[in-house]
Amino acid sequence: LSSNGVKEVVLTGINLGTYGRDIDKGKTNLAKLISLISNFKGIKRIRLSSIELIDIDAELLNIFKHCSKFCHHLHIPLQNGDDKILNLMNRPYDTSIFYQKISLIKETIPDIAITTDIMVGFPNEDSDSFSKTVNFARKICFAKMHVFKYSNRKECLAALLPNKVDNRTKKERSKKLQELSKELFYDFQKKSLNSIAEILVEDEIKDKEGRIYSRGITPNYIKIIIPDFVGKKGEIVSVKLHQISSNYVISSVQTY
Repeated sequence: LSSNGVKEVVLTGINLGTYGRDIDKGKTNLAKLISLISNFKGIKRIRLSSIELIDIDAELLNIFKHCSKFCHHLHIPLQNGDDKILNLMNRPYDTSIFYQKISLIKETIPDIAITTDIMVGFPNEDSDSFSKTVNFARKICFAKMHVFKYSNRKECLAALLPNKVDNRTKKERSKKLQELSKELFYDFQKKSLNSIAEILVEDEIKDKEGRIYSRGITPNYIKIIIPDFVGKKGEIVSVKLHQISSNYVISSVQTY
């Protein structure tokens, strides 16, 4: 990959955080893999797709902090912000454990973006449960949330649970959390304004007037758009973030 000009590697897997536990009697792991990849000079950025909270240990957090190529973005599924529902889901943590770990991560890497998955309408989720989820999402201050609605699947144990949530309620709750996600993401972007960041140029677009823009992403997953700049795909450029515009932050290339 490096020899072919690839600058960013995204590590992905169903249980990414458990990498290596079944290889060579557990002598390797995700932290060691990140360290190994970082030794390739051509690779400039290493990103994770998604990782479970319980798989982030001290060794991995240390790599996150000290590996200069690690992108400061973690997608950590929460699923729900009510301990009652988390227990019914058989999640291996409660909100207290989740909050403590996220707080530690943010203390270690202050500019990190923490994104998450939240399910609405799981059986037995009442209005109090949902309110707890909304409040907990605000407390964590996620950068962004992927919200989805529970649906029955015959092969899953959850299908046997009583107190199903009706579709209308699920839709209303999903909309409310999506609106909160937009609010939180706006606040996260706002904190980055006037800062300098390196972006990976992904492509270029033209507006209706024919004006050219280059698009890219910061290490902590803020989408950038640069007016009147034609960057080479895969190029890493330094930019200053100026203004939030819809899903992008308008930026300018820094010249030294």
